[in-house]
Amino acid sequence: MYAELSNCVSDELSTVQYEFSHTADNIRHFISDLLLQWDLTIKVVAVVWDGGTDITKALNDSAFVPVPCSAHLLQFVVRKAFLNNPFVQNQLVPKCRKIVSIFKHSTKYPNIETVTKPAFSPTQNDSRCSHTVE
Repeated sequence: MYAELSNCVSDELSTVQYEFSHTADNIRHFISDLLLQWDLTIKVVAVVWDGGTDITKALNDSAFVPVPCSAHLLQFVVRKAFLNNPFVQNQLVPKCRKIVSIFKHSTKYPNIETVTKPAFSPTQNDSRCSHTVE
């Protein structure tokens, strides 16, 4: 198995804006047509995917091996870890939403420093923060 994998090559064939409905059937047909266009139907064995349900079904209904994208997986794990943190959920996310809302709805905001004021100020005795960011 390792000998087979060591001869594999990873290339991007196409980056396009797909203007049709993103159903599993449409995606599977698009991938097949693309491989026919490049004359690669018997050479491609795996497709890297982002974890979306549409592409998951398309790949599960095909002969391709679905390979999850490590960047998308890492982003998912980090998001889950942050959103399960009470400080992030209760203080950081609402503050960020408020800041975004201000910039989104107004080009001038005279008291922006009151909105961006830190939720807490770490001190040397504060066990929640062992370092400072400058």
